[in-house]
Amino acid sequence: MIGDKDPEDAWDDVDPLETKLRVLLRVAVALRDSERDDRFDARRVDAIRLLGKLDDTVIDHVQQLRQIRDILEAL
Repeated sequence: MIGDKDPEDAWDDVDPLETKLRVLLRVAVALRDSERDDRFDARRVDAIRLLGKLDDTVIDHVQQLRQIRDILEAL
């Protein structure tokens, strides 16, 4: 983490979903609460890209939860 200064620097693709959500929340709050600078738009776009990666993960989890529910309710 040497040299990391933005909250998004804590993002790691191998982290659990909950950690990724916490990182993205910190990013969103930091962007909201900071003055816009020359990196603001790029940071915002990158955060949205990371959020898209989570969308795919969450969709997979929801599909698995539905499959489990269907199996259990059919018993």
